[in-house]
Amino acid sequence: MPRVITIMQVVTRGMAYGMTKPASDALYTRVAREERYKGKNFVETAVWRLGDVLVTSGVVGLRALGVSVAGMALICMCGSVLATWISRKAGTSPDLLPEPYIDARRAA
Repeated sequence: MPRVITIMQVVTRGMAYGMTKPASDALYTRVAREERYKGKNFVETAVWRLGDVLVTSGVVGLRALGVSVAGMALICMCGSVLATWISRKAGTSPDLLPEPYIDARRAA
């Protein structure tokens, strides 16, 4: 059992370092330096901790309502589908295109 936990921690931390952190840092590339540092600190403390509290409270609340693990998995799957849809819409939004790409599209 300790080996499984060790492997999972290595994988989780590797993903956080290699994918999650760079992806979240990319959100701030079009923001002024001062706003970037203030925003990153706020998101990395208040927003993430609030998310931790909400998820923990949600699981406890669902368990109190008698929702099984399969029910929680279904709820999480629906949340993932919604998040995928929102990210797809945001990714194709013309407002979020890099500046050179916007200029090239206008010229064509």
